[in-house]
Parts: sequence; structure tokens; C-alpha cells
Amino acid sequence: MLDLKSLYEKKNLEVSFTADNEKTETIVDRQEIKRVIINLLGNAIAYTMDGGKIEIFIVEKEDQVIVRVKDTGIGISEDMMKNLFKKYSKGNKTLRKIGTGLGLYLSKYIVDAHGGKIWVESKENQGSSFYFSLPALTNREN
Repeated sequence: MLDLKSLYEKKNLEVSFTADNEKTETIVDRQEIKRVIINLLGNAIAYTMDGGKIEIFIVEKEDQVIVRVKDTGIGISEDMMKNLFKKYSKGNKTLRKIGTGLGLYLSKYIVDAHGGKIWVESKENQGSSFYFSLPALTNREN
């Protein structure tokens, strides 16, 4: 997250992190999952106005580890949501001047490759919550 610290500080965004479990385990390619989190956080920063709030949550539910990146940004219309995870799709082309439109597509590819799922809940002018889940290591024998 330090990679993006200067960006959210510049916009005076409040960023918080909460984990419901001190030690949640899953088997992942750390670099690739870090890429997913940085992409989701980067998007939240880009689409949240100055002084807004971004929250990152990690919870373990049943046999899944679920990561949620929630923002108080501009939100996404239902029309745009259906194409978000497709190649070269961008949420709001007028607000964000940079980007290839590949971030969410690649994030979906990475999460899918780990046996997980990625999705979004959003309302225009009310912010967005991006989620991804990964299989948790439960009942593991030592």
C-alpha cells in the first residue's frame, strides 16, 4: 500500500485497513494478489474525491478469504458495471485521464487463476465496493 501512499495523501483521503482475524491463511502468488489489491486501491483513489474515505477489509467466511475495497467515490452506473471486468473497459473515461482499461480485466484473470471470484457493488454518487475471494486454508493438518 505504500506504493500508493503519496497518491491518497495528496488527495487527503482517509484510508483504513481492518482484518477480522489476526491470521488468515490462503495459498497465493503474493506478487499477483498484491497487484490485484494495488489495482483496486488505485482505482478507489482515482475515483474518490478529495477528502473521501477508502476502507480495506479482510474477512474469513466459511472456506473463503474475502477482501473488500470500499470507497466513497463517484460510484458506477449499472450500465457500466456489466463491462467492468472486460478487456479495455474503463469506468468513467472523463474523470480518469490515464490507464489502459486492463486493470480490472487482469485482476479478474489473477483471481480466477487462484480459484477465486471478483465482483463489485456500486451506486452512482454513493461509492463502490470491490470484492474478491480466495479459497482459505481451513482444517489444515500440520
